[in-house]
This record gives sequence, structure tokens and C-alpha cells, in this order.
Amino acid sequence: MSELALLRRDLQNLADTLAPLLGVEIGFIDGGYENIAATGPFRAELGTHYPRPSLTALIMESQRDLFMERPRATQACSQCPRRNNCRIMATLCVPIKCRASIVGLWAFIAYNEAQREALYQRRAMLWQMSQQVIRMLECYLRQHQAERERARLLHYLQRVLDGIPRGMMIVDRPASLILANKLAKEQVGRALGSLGHRLFSRSLLPQTGDSVTSYSFREVIGRRFVAGTVQPLIEGGEPQGAIITFEAFGGEEAGAEDALAEIVGRSEAILKLKETIRTLAPTEATVLLTGESGTGKELLARAIHRLSRRKAGPFVAVNCAAIPADLLEAELFGYEKGAFTGARPEGKAGIFELAQGGTILLDEVGDLPLSLQAKLLRVIEDRQIQRVGGLRSIPLDVRFLAATNRDLAELVAQGRFREDLYWRLNVVLLSIPPLRERPEDIMPLARFFLRKYAHALGKHLGGFAPDCEDVLSRYPWPGNVRELQNVVHCAAIMERSSFVTVRSVPERLTQGEGTALAPRLHLEELEKEAIARALAKFGWNKKGKEAAARELGIGIASLYRKIKKYGLEGGRHR
Repeated sequence: MSELALLRRDLQNLADTLAPLLGVEIGFIDGGYENIAATGPFRAELGTHYPRPSLTALIMESQRDLFMERPRATQACSQCPRRNNCRIMATLCVPIKCRASIVGLWAFIAYNEAQREALYQRRAMLWQMSQQVIRMLECYLRQHQAERERARLLHYLQRVLDGIPRGMMIVDRPASLILANKLAKEQVGRALGSLGHRLFSRSLLPQTGDSVTSYSFREVIGRRFVAGTVQPLIEGGEPQGAIITFEAFGGEEAGAEDALAEIVGRSEAILKLKETIRTLAPTEATVLLTGESGTGKELLARAIHRLSRRKAGPFVAVNCAAIPADLLEAELFGYEKGAFTGARPEGKAGIFELAQGGTILLDEVGDLPLSLQAKLLRVIEDRQIQRVGGLRSIPLDVRFLAATNRDLAELVAQGRFREDLYWRLNVVLLSIPPLRERPEDIMPLARFFLRKYAHALGKHLGGFAPDCEDVLSRYPWPGNVRELQNVVHCAAIMERSSFVTVRSVPERLTQGEGTALAPRLHLEELEKEAIARALAKFGWNKKGKEAAARELGIGIASLYRKIKKYGLEGGRHR
């Protein structure tokens, strides 16, 4: 079937609508010379394939418009085998093009004197109108061709994935499932969509020092676990999707200590946090996690989920600051088909629906627009949502956790955060102190990360040299645990001996401002100086700021906030 023939019904409706208004008959012929839509006497020829030579073939092969007042008397019709039986008195024929190729023909036809006169008088208007409609048809056909090509490529890719002896799935930038092979479907089943969303949600955010690096995961599926790796797909310096590979599947999830194993530290603050999590996790209480960027708020939220009665359900983390404000509502609530321009034809489930039966973490909740704060409050109170453009209320069964590195009480005082929502979220408050306030946790964390990355790299690293431990212990860590993790990752890659030495850690750790002078500097001033130095080194443009954020071990969104906080806008250190 030709491209144009796929629009047979739509073209027939168009012809039936326009013909009475224009006073002429209308016909459409596809690239295979078949009559696919027509009015009046021409309709009796629907399904007819016109021969060559013929007027139809002549116009398509010449790729030119043609107006003929006396068709049977013209040279163009002299060789047509239908010439003696043709009832057409005049015609205007316009080729329909798509990507510079002729895909069909639009004919305005007169079968009597009145129609011939109307055609003659209106030929310029009819030609202009046809050009407008043909441009719309071309856009539609281009889109259809692209969709067919995409479907063909996805079919081939599906066959390739099905031949891989590991579970594998591919998700796009919104973390929606694109493809999964047979083994992944067998291992995970219906939870594939929500699993892909919670695994890739973190890589959508500028929260790692190197967004290109893959990372490992271990997630609970019912009473079993799945472990593997997430490889972000980078285009233009931004993650546009990910390939998720399952490397281990089975066993039963371990108990509380396993769930808390990645919360590393021996400080009183960390030990107290662990004890509090053990107590509150089995409840349905809403928890507000506060702390500076990089302190591990999402890690604590995941531990709460894994120790809760909802551990068999999904854990979905959404960064409210990373999604553009005009898209955030659609991402959270989902949308019905046709809700807005560019919406998927079939509609889309939102993040709230993906978290059904599980836990949702609203990260950077302080950055929610006021308009969405009111809607979120209603969702928490009523436990139901409506998709954008929809009228149906959808019951919601989720536990809400929220996280922020901002002072919500101060935002409430400034009128930038709703007080009623603040108290709805702040049922239980967990405040995570920055790493500089618990120096006894620095080396346990560093050793934990070193074991993790040494194993991933296939290297044997016995620990840190004494002078390196001293440098790590004295550095103030403005990027907190995330910065420490990135530093250890870098050191594990660069180190060539069996112990990590000072030469393998970034130079900023061994500079005077970060070690010996650190106790004499106010902590915020130290952070300001570190940011200013990094920007001076890499530049104040977008790429420079991205490089500075990686150097500092913080997210790009956090860097922009700190630039504003310390008055560093405009490319100069105030």
C-alpha cells in the first residue's frame, strides 16, 4: 500500500466536504496510479488503476501542475486508451510531493459546463488552496515515514536484544521503557517500567561527578533482588536515556542491617539516624530529609523504603529542580491523549502512578512552583490524582518522602513555600549533618568507596597511605559525601600502586586553602573560595560551569544556587 493510500478515508472526507463548496468534483490518485478518493462521476472509478500512457501518468512523470480546459482535444490525451470514453470537460491537476518525490495527484474536475466555468474562474484560488493542504499532507506523510522507520529499527533492535543472554532494557530521557528483551521480561515482569524509572531517575540529574560513568544497582522485586548496571546514553553532554543490564537475579532480600549497610559512619549523628530509620520505616509517616547537597538524602530515603512494608513496591525518586517547570505537572500527574501539543497520542502515566504501592521521594521539594505546591498538598490529603487533561480521579497508594537542601521554614517566611504543605511534609524530620561536622566518618566512607571501586575496576587496593589519609581527613569537603565518593573513584582509577597515595587525589585537596588554612576560614567562605577558584580555572560559560561542578563534586543545579548565594554572578568574585 502506498503512503498516500493510508490516508484514503481522510482524503475521501476532505473531497466530500470541499466539492459542494467549490462547485467542482475532486479526486485523489496515489503514486501507483490508483484512484483512492473521489466525488461525483469520478467516484465510480474508485480502485481503478490508470494505464500508461494517460493524463495521470503524464502529470506525475512531469512533476508539474496542469490546467486543461479541453482535455480530449489536447496532445497530452491523444495516446490515452480511455480518451473516447472520457467525460471530463476540464481539469486542474496538482502533484502531491513528499521529500521531493511524487506520491500522488490531486485533481479538480469538471463534468459539465457549470463546473467547467467554476473551475476556470477559481483555478488560481484552487491551486493556492491545494498548495496549503499539500504542505499539511507532506508533514503528515513525513511523520508517518519517520514512525515507520523508527518501528523498523526498534524491531531489528528487539531481535538483537532477545539474543543477548542477560536481561536488558532501554529507557529514554523521561525514563520511560522503550525496549526490553525476553529475559528481562521473564525476570522482572510488569515491574519493568517502574524499575527503569527509579534506576535512571538519578542519572537524569546533575548529581554525579561524571555523568557518562555507568553505575551499579541492587533493587528489590517482590521478595527477590535484581542487580546490574545502568549505562547512561549521552548526547550533547546530557543523558538522553540509558541501557540497563541485569547481571544477577534471585535470592531473598536481607534484613535491616543490609538495608542500612550503605549508610556508612561511626559518628553519633549517623548512628542516631540509623536507629531512627529502624523505628520510623515500618510506619506510613511522611518524612522530610534535610541536609546540604551531597550528604546522602536519597540513600536514607531508599533505606526507609527497603525497611518498610512497601519494600516489594517501587521506589521512585523525582528531582523537582531538574525537570522544567512547564513540564513538571505532566511528569508528576501524567496526561491524557491530546492534552497538549506534543503529547503522546496514547497519553502517559505520571510519576505518581509509577509509584503505586511503593514510595515516592520528592527531592529538591523546595524548588516546586507555588502552583504545584497547592496541587501536591491536595494529593497528599486526598490520596488521589487527575491526569493533565483528564476528568477521572485515580486513587493513589504511595508513601511520601521529601528531601531538600534549602531552609523550608525560611522559604515559608518569605512566602515562597506554602506553610500548610510544609507541615504536611514535616511529620518526621531527619536532618543529615554535613561531612565537615562529622570528621570521624570521613575515612570509613573513603574505605567503603575504595572497596567498591577497586572491585569494579578489578584492582587490588589495600587502603590509603598515611599521608593520603591525613589529606582526606583535613579537607573540609564542601561537596560532602558525593565529593568524597568522586575523589575516591578518581584515585582508584589513577593509582598504580597497592595503596592510594597523595599523588592520585585531585590537587585541590593538597592546596593550602583546603588543608592547613581550613580551620582558620569560615566554612561558607571556604566554599565560596573553592567555587570561585574552580570557575576561574574552567571558565564562566556553560561548559566551564559543568566542568567546575564535576571538579567540586556537586550537581550543576547546586552550583548555580551557590553562585547566586555567594554573589558570584557575572563572572567575577565579589
